[in-house]
Order: sequence, then structure tokens, then C-alpha cells
Amino acid sequence: QFSNLAVTGSPSPDYVFHYNYALPAALRKQPLWHFLNECGNELRTRYPAFRTRGQFESYRQHLLAGVRRSLGLDPWPPKSPLKARLVGKLDRGSYFIEKVLFESQPGFKVDALLYVPKHVEFPAPAVLSPAGHWWDDVFYPDVEQGRHIGLVKNGYVVLVYDPVGQGERAWLGPHNQLRKQIGLAGMDASGLMFWDSIRAIDYLCSRSEVDSSKIGVTGVSGGGFNTVHTALLDPRVKVCAPNGYATTIEALVKRATYGCCGHTPNLCLYGDHGELYACLAPKPTLILGGYTDVVADRVLPIYARSLAAYRLYGAEGSLSYFLDPDVGHTYSFPERVRMIHFFNKHLRGIYDPDVAVKAQAENELLKRESGLLKVFPDGESKGVAVVELVKSFLQRNQKIVSPPTTIAEAREFQQRIREDLISHMGDMAPPSPPRVVSDDGVLGYQAVRNIMLETEREIPVPLQVHWPAQDTPVRGLVIYLQMSARY
Repeated sequence: QFSNLAVTGSPSPDYVFHYNYALPAALRKQPLWHFLNECGNELRTRYPAFRTRGQFESYRQHLLAGVRRSLGLDPWPPKSPLKARLVGKLDRGSYFIEKVLFESQPGFKVDALLYVPKHVEFPAPAVLSPAGHWWDDVFYPDVEQGRHIGLVKNGYVVLVYDPVGQGERAWLGPHNQLRKQIGLAGMDASGLMFWDSIRAIDYLCSRSEVDSSKIGVTGVSGGGFNTVHTALLDPRVKVCAPNGYATTIEALVKRATYGCCGHTPNLCLYGDHGELYACLAPKPTLILGGYTDVVADRVLPIYARSLAAYRLYGAEGSLSYFLDPDVGHTYSFPERVRMIHFFNKHLRGIYDPDVAVKAQAENELLKRESGLLKVFPDGESKGVAVVELVKSFLQRNQKIVSPPTTIAEAREFQQRIREDLISHMGDMAPPSPPRVVSDDGVLGYQAVRNIMLETEREIPVPLQVHWPAQDTPVRGLVIYLQMSARY
């Protein structure tokens, strides 16, 4: 209902899907959504242009510091021993699938699969291939297995793991639920996932089969989200190919949903998705998307925004994009072909787009009911819950504030708390008397007076003023705010 394949005035005649968003009529009439729609419009021109490399580097540091803080990764968690061990192995003809367990944080177990090619010269380039947020066990969907098998059959060592709250780690709780539970501590579920990715790269680099100077990352959907952030946060990633994650905050707002993981908390305080991609410069990056992918609906604007940063390094050739005209939110075979050619160019130093890319055979895809990709041994503990990580995080980072002892200190303390609250809420408009839209003017004992105010953001605030009874000792009025009437 949000798509518009016939829109005119798009930046390119071959890319029109979702370019112009419009809220459904019912939502447009609601004041809060009208306000959010206007906020989305303002975001288009909010962030600075990159004119010099020095200016851009300063901005990059600002964005990275903000993103790390929002994710609960500032300071970094300590790198504890991985305690990695092999718990199983499948021989798949031209490659092995090793079942691996490691700990990204003390007691926080991560189950993973390592695809290791046969008959290649080691050490070989390696690819972290983070899974998307699918409903199925994430090791089994064709869109995931096909990518891993394609990479390993083309000579790459490939690692995929179960993200927090998925597959064999579903017992930890859904991504969104965890985000709500740990946000008050200054942590974020996506931050846990990106740290898992960083530790997964630690594991890759520990393997003798892997050339640690040639690490790539690629994934789709939640895996594309993971790819962008892991490539931003870990300098060991030399090339990346995010898929199914090329949108904007404006589009997310106007779509009225962001899915389970389509954003970084407080991102718009530092930048937008285009700025995230730009800050990858000059790292070789291939932006992938399906023509009708609702979460890759801004590929060209993001490419254009990022290209400005790549030009500052003379690295325009390191940034590319590919839209598959026949698919939506997936990782299609044509997209995999483009990705493997791109990785060959930047990790192997060879580039020939006419070279055939090996793909999985139909009988190579394992079915979920086979259970063959199960990693945790029966009866083994799956590690500590997220609440234990929260306790450890607070022990390391919680600030204990001494209570004020004088009036001056109390006022300063109050002002600091107020500023902190406002910064977490985004902003606050300068105080001014609200406009009175309507007032029934009812007065008298036990009366209820209905008033409609309007804030400077043109959001209605319905109030009821309850007058006390005549014989009550109470002096004053009760003002009741009806939040539900705003929607």
C-alpha cells in the first residue's frame, strides 16, 4: 500500500520503487503522525556536506562516537577468552561445515558454522556472513545457505552465527524485547549483536586457514544491518556488501515501522543511513538491493551521498551498487554473483565479471527437519542470559552521583539531570503558552471542564479540569491529560 511504481521525477528512470513516500490517508489525518511526517521531511537536509577530507574525518569520529555510545559499546567491552571449541563436523564433498561454540563475553555462548573449502591454498580470504532476522532457524533458509555455499565453493572460508534471540539462541528473547529490557542500562540488543560479530572475526583470525588481512562481511536484512555496522566498527573488515538495508530515517518514519532492527538508537542525532555508508569510505563497499525491497528503497540516494565521501579519497571505484530488478527482500543469485566478483576483486586482486560463479546444487541445501546444522550438544548449557551481561555492564560503567549538600549544588544537579533527560528525549521546544483550540468554559463545584490545547508542534493536548465538591477541604483543581485522544 506504500509502493508507487509509476512515480515521476525520480533520480533515475530505472529506479522508482518507493522513492516518494506518502502516509496512508487515515494516518495523515492524525496530528502525531502529521508531526512525525514533518520530522521526516526535515531529516533530508539535516546533515553536513563533505567538502574536505579533514572535515569528513572529524565528522566520522563524531558519528562513530555517537553510534558506539548509543549501542552501549563505549567503552568497548573487555575482550575475554573466546573459549572456542569444535563440537561437530560435516563433510559436504568440496567443503566442510564445522560446528563451533565460542563466548563473545564471559559465559555468553555463540553457536556458529564455519564453512571451510577443500583443495584451496591456505591461508585464504574469509567472509563473515551474518544471518538476517528470519522467522525460521537462520542456518536453514535458502537465502542464507545459498550465500554461504556459494562463497565456500568459490574459495572463501565463511563464518555464520546465530544472532541474539534467533535459532538456538532464541531462548535469550526477541530482539525488540531485549532492546526494551536493557535500554535503561545504556545497552542495546544490536550492540550485543555487533559485538558478537567483532568476536566472530577474532575467531576467524585465530584460524590457520584464514588470511586475517583479507576479511569481508556480507548479509541481507538484519544481516545487512549487521554488515554496515560491523564494517564501521571493526577496521579489520577490508570489504563489505550489505544487502536489504539501504533506507533512510525519513522512509522509516513515513513507513510507520522499522521492523525488528532497522535502526540504531538515536542515530538521527549523528547522521542518517547515508552517513553510515559514507563513513565506510574508502573501504570497498557494494550496496545491494532488490528492486521491490522495501528496506532497500533508497539505494541510489545513499550511493550518491556516500560517493561524495569516497571522492575525497580518490576512491570512487571502491563504491558500487547493484539492484536486482526481479526480486524484493532477499539475497538473489544475481546479487551473490555481483558480491563474489566484488570480493574477488578486492580480496584476491582478480576481477573478471565473465568468470562463472559456482553456486549450490539443489541437493546441497539442508532442510531444517534434518537437524544437521544444530550446534549445541544435547543437554549442554547454552550460557548466561542477557541480564548477566547487564549486571557486568553496570559494574563497569554505572556512575554513582554524590548527593548535593548545598542549595547551589542542588540547583546545579537539577539542571544537569534536566539537560540529560532532554538530550535523551531528542530536544525540547522553547516554552511558550499553548494555543487554546477549544474550551467549553464549564465552572462550578464538581464540574468537568473540557479544554483542547495545541503545542508549538501542532499536536493537540486534550485536558479535563475537575472541580472539587463544595464540601471538600481540598483547595485546587485536578487536571486530567487524555493521551489516547492524541492518536
